[in-house]
Amino acid sequence: PASPVSTPAASPSPRPTAGETVSAETVDGGFRLVLELPKTVWTTEESISGEARLEYAGPAATRLHGSGSGLISFGAREGLGTRWLTPGWDTTCAAYEISRDRPQVSPLTKSGAWGADDPNADFYREFFADPLYRLPAGEWYITAYASFSEGDCGVPAHELEMTIRIRVVAPVPAAASFALLLEMVGLDIATIRKV
Repeated sequence: PASPVSTPAASPSPRPTAGETVSAETVDGGFRLVLELPKTVWTTEESISGEARLEYAGPAATRLHGSGSGLISFGAREGLGTRWLTPGWDTTCAAYEISRDRPQVSPLTKSGAWGADDPNADFYREFFADPLYRLPAGEWYITAYASFSEGDCGVPAHELEMTIRIRVVAPVPAAASFALLLEMVGLDIATIRKV
C-alpha cells in the first residue's frame, strides 16, 4: 500500500547572498504560479528551502476549491536517477480565497507516496523521516504544482506546474577548503609552518 506524507520542511540553511535567488513562473488565464528558491547549489547537509505562490490577476477576490491540504504541493525528481518524489494531496475539499493582494503561499514541503515494492522505498522512508528537506548529491528538479477549480469541489479546472533545476554537492571540509585556498595562491601548509 502507498504511504502518503505531507510535512513542512524545516529550513535552517544559511541566508543567500544578494543575487542568488532564482524564480520561475507559469501562467494559466488569470492565475500565475511562481516557484522561488534562494539558490541553486546546496550541500547534502543543508535543508533546501523555498516557496511557491499562486497569484491571481482578477479585479476582485475569488473563491477556489482544492485539496484540504492546500492548493500547492511539491515534488523532486533526480536528474539521472530513478528517484522521483511525486506530489501528494489529501482527498478532502476546501475553499480558499485569493485576490491580487492575497496570494496563496506555501513553503517548500515534502509530500508523496510510494508502493512497498518500489526499489526506492528505503530512500523515500529515510527522506520523509528526516525533518529537514535534504537530498543526496546530484542534479535534482524541484517542482511546484497547483491544482484547483474555480467552481465547486470536483475535477480541477487548473493544473499548473513549474520546475527549477538544482545541484546538490557533498560539503567540503573546512580544512580541505583552507588547503585548497593555499594551493590556489601558491602556498602549502608546510611553507606556512616554517614562517
